[in-house]
Amino acid sequence: MGANNASLVRIVAAIARVLSEKGLPRPGDPDQEDQPTKFSQAQEQQRNGVNGAKAPSVYERCVSILRLVRDNGPVFEACVGQLDEKEKQAVAEALA
Repeated sequence: MGANNASLVRIVAAIARVLSEKGLPRPGDPDQEDQPTKFSQAQEQQRNGVNGAKAPSVYERCVSILRLVRDNGPVFEACVGQLDEKEKQAVAEALA
C-alpha cells in the first residue's frame, strides 16, 4: 500500500471504477447470471485447499477492502472524496 498507505486512494479508486462499470458483478446478480465471464468461471474452479470451501469471490474481496477502509472514517472520506458520483454510488451500493 506504499509508505503511509499512500496508494490506498488509488486502490479504492480502482475498485470503485470497476464496480461502477459493472466489471465485477455482485455474486448472485440476476442481471449478470446469463453472461459468464473469465472471472466467474475461475471463481467456480477456485477452492480453499484446507477444507474444500469456496474461496471468497473477487467481488467479495474488494468489498472487504472497502469495509476495512470505511472503518477508518477520515481515510475513507479522503478516498471517496476523489471519486466521481457514479463511482461513489457504486461504492455505497457495494457496502450496503
